[in-house]
Amino acid sequence: MLLDEPLSNLDARLRDDLRVELRRIQVERGLTSLYVTHDQQEALSLGDLIAIMQGGRITQLGTPEEIYQYPASASIARFLGVTNIFPIDISDTTAVRLAASGQTLVSEDRVPMGPSSACIRPERVTVACRFGGPSDAPPEVNEFRGVVEVAIFQGASIRCKVVTESGLRLEAISPPPVSGTFVAGTEVIVRVAARDVRLLPEDVSRATEKVAVAA
Repeated sequence: MLLDEPLSNLDARLRDDLRVELRRIQVERGLTSLYVTHDQQEALSLGDLIAIMQGGRITQLGTPEEIYQYPASASIARFLGVTNIFPIDISDTTAVRLAASGQTLVSEDRVPMGPSSACIRPERVTVACRFGGPSDAPPEVNEFRGVVEVAIFQGASIRCKVVTESGLRLEAISPPPVSGTFVAGTEVIVRVAARDVRLLPEDVSRATEKVAVAA
């Protein structure tokens, strides 16, 4: 069964309901389906195997979990909704320096060859109100002082953009703070674990691409 953007013109609630219904029918009847979409949530929720196409070529092939957790490039991470993507200027064995802000980040990844970026999912960024005193963050955690630039209340979470002292702009999706709330101008501490700072090439090379397709 071929489905080409079947839910694109529906309102949000109906789209969510039909997404579940399509998945139920697909599993119940054992249908082999090819679903074409620009919506990453639809791809992750409906697909057993996802092919990312860029410029008419398949640049990554994998399960929803593999695609989400391990995007092959910064451009794929950007398509999947990663908003914190920063070109790398200088790197060594343990840390990288970002081109625009000069901020240094610690990562567990190796720096790829060629143009590359540090990618951080917003939900991996921890934001807490600043209360002063010495930091207790371990060395494998990136910690910055910053100020909330904008905050949007989303019920169970708050989506906010924080500007650090170096000028780095980080987007975060965090639970509401225990006391108070995040509003523009709130002074905060931002933490990101080194394991959550992914260092990715800007694009997938043709050699990698051939391996992915063959898999």
